[in-house]
Amino acid sequence: MIENRLVYLLRDFAIIAISILVALIFVKTGVVSSVLQLGQGTIIISGVLAGIFFISAFTAAPAAVILVELMKVYPPVLVAFLAGSGALFGDLIIFSFVRDALTKDIFYIAQKLGLGDARTKFQNGHLRFVLVVIGAFIVASPFPDEVGLALMGLSQMKKINFIPVSFALNFIGILTFGLVVRNLM
Repeated sequence: MIENRLVYLLRDFAIIAISILVALIFVKTGVVSSVLQLGQGTIIISGVLAGIFFISAFTAAPAAVILVELMKVYPPVLVAFLAGSGALFGDLIIFSFVRDALTKDIFYIAQKLGLGDARTKFQNGHLRFVLVVIGAFIVASPFPDEVGLALMGLSQMKKINFIPVSFALNFIGILTFGLVVRNLM
């Protein structure tokens, strides 16, 4: 069981590294420009899809490039709203279906770090609040959402509370990220 978890973690890190490499290749070869030209006039589709892909470690790098390019052409608030909607959709999928596997990864890492059985430590009410806050910072950051969503899942947050929180965090995070990167270019 533990060996399988390590294999999954190594596989995930390899996929992330490949995703970053693909994003760099997309930028250098002009693929991003071509994709944006194909989607001209479809800001809704482009923004929502970029938001969906922005939340995952496996697709964040190419989506970030597309979001920055969209913000060069369209109002950043509009792009962030559309991408935030897409990110909410992606977060709901992850929150609903994948959080258990990520939670197992977190427990595995905690065990390997000598922190003991982390499951019993998550029963504390104060720790649940801390998990939500840390998870929220991760979701709002330009980093992929999976770990933040797993932390929020560990806190046993209800979906009805998760939906507005996820949208607001993604909207603010994408808008801030896009504006910072756009102004640096």
